[in-house]
Amino acid sequence: MVPVNECFTEKIVKEMLTAGVPLRVKIRGFSMLPLLRPGDMVELRAPEEDIKKGDVVIVKDKGTLLCHRVVNIDYPWVYTGGDFSPRVEGPFHIHDVLAVVIVENQWKIRGWIDRFFVKVSLFVKRLRRFFVKPEE
Repeated sequence: MVPVNECFTEKIVKEMLTAGVPLRVKIRGFSMLPLLRPGDMVELRAPEEDIKKGDVVIVKDKGTLLCHRVVNIDYPWVYTGGDFSPRVEGPFHIHDVLAVVIVENQWKIRGWIDRFFVKVSLFVKRLRRFFVKPEE
């Protein structure tokens, strides 16, 4: 397992993944909360021939790399979005998908628990407007 840092170029990462070398990267940003948090280490694998809706992928977007979930596929175009963001990014060509993120079970469990509490808090916020009188 090779940790990836800033000095690795996209070309080197692609070659290593194609050769079957698993890579680990550190997540930056908040777009994949609550499943992935800033500082989480994730494993990358070369994309399979059939990327599926729901896969978490690394995609190249105007010189930056995004870690997002695939929300729609209209071959050869892929649309992605962060779990924490309502915005859909894309279209990206299927060849712009550099890697698939391997999400381990501990993250799935933590993600499920976090999603549950986020949904409960949003529900409570909606209910508050019926029980709390606005200040005048």
